[in-house]
Amino acid sequence: MSVALNENIINADVYLYRGYLDANNALISDPFLLFFGTIDEYRITDNTSTANLVLNLTSHWGNFQKTSGRVTTDNSQQRFFSG
Repeated sequence: MSVALNENIINADVYLYRGYLDANNALISDPFLLFFGTIDEYRITDNTSTANLVLNLTSHWGNFQKTSGRVTTDNSQQRFFSG
């Protein structure tokens, strides 16, 4: 909670991995990347005994409608990725 409250976590990178455990609760091989994105917003709820931090994550497609330097017209894309 203190990290969310004291630091700017909006747009921070988030990596979600999936891993599997064996019967001894040891990690089987390497976990694989399930999702990569950024923190879009967060919400904190608390009471006298617990606190919850809920993150709203977004992928790179989340800012798809955002206007920035490069446009997604065919002409623009051909300039950077011909063919």
